[in-house]
Amino acid sequence: MSKYAQKGLVDVLRLYGRKSNIRITNIMPGPVLTPMWGEIDADTQEKMMRPEDIATLIVESYSLPHRASVEEIVIRPVTGDL
Repeated sequence: MSKYAQKGLVDVLRLYGRKSNIRITNIMPGPVLTPMWGEIDADTQEKMMRPEDIATLIVESYSLPHRASVEEIVIRPVTGDL
């Protein structure tokens, strides 16, 4: 339910931001290998994305011309969610 609420909030913010040419992107990553996960086995780590995978998409979407807006980024590991 919290992800649905986040999406709704971002959609509303985007509508208000359009009036001032503010671009807002909802970023929805799957499992990313960060310290938040704590201790996990090597096989699971191998399946997870890295922070730089997500950062690359954010930088690329920000670098688009101002006439374009990336509204959502959904990125998942090739092997699927854990």
